[in-house]
Amino acid sequence: MRVSKLKRFFDLQEKRAKAAEELSREVVRLCSKGVMLIHRRGDVRPLLSAAERALKRLEKISVNPSVLEIAQQEFGELFILKYILEKGKIPEPEQVGIPYYPYLMALADVVGELRRELLDSLRRREFKRAEEFLQHMEGIFEFLSTFDHPESILPGLRRKRDILRRVLEESRGDLTLAVVRS
Repeated sequence: MRVSKLKRFFDLQEKRAKAAEELSREVVRLCSKGVMLIHRRGDVRPLLSAAERALKRLEKISVNPSVLEIAQQEFGELFILKYILEKGKIPEPEQVGIPYYPYLMALADVVGELRRELLDSLRRREFKRAEEFLQHMEGIFEFLSTFDHPESILPGLRRKRDILRRVLEESRGDLTLAVVRS
């Protein structure tokens, strides 16, 4: 067996892995900026489109499933948050365009962003809007609670659900106190 043939193969794998990691970081950066822009009521469409293009390129070259899943999860979080804020409902995984596992993880992460929207609404004394965010948070928590699969099937989801439960209770308390005080 020739060493050069094997060396070329693994050199190519290494090159693809480095390119995939760079694309994954690009998706994460774009989505992070997008989430911040959403909270400031900016136009997130260019960032979402750029993230989607980078994600599509990543899907073609990724040799490491976890690198791909991180990017898909971040993209999903941005997409889902934007969708909820614009349409008032949660998109299906097929609408987001990512596999089921990163979709569930993105959905769990969206709850934290919805809490921020809820708190911003309370500061503006928009109690009805804050209640809508709380309802979305509760709906997501109930939905995620139906997936009681082992850690080997859905790694990290139970931990995220435990965190969501606490975030949900804090948010419910914040809304209740704000309404009572008003």
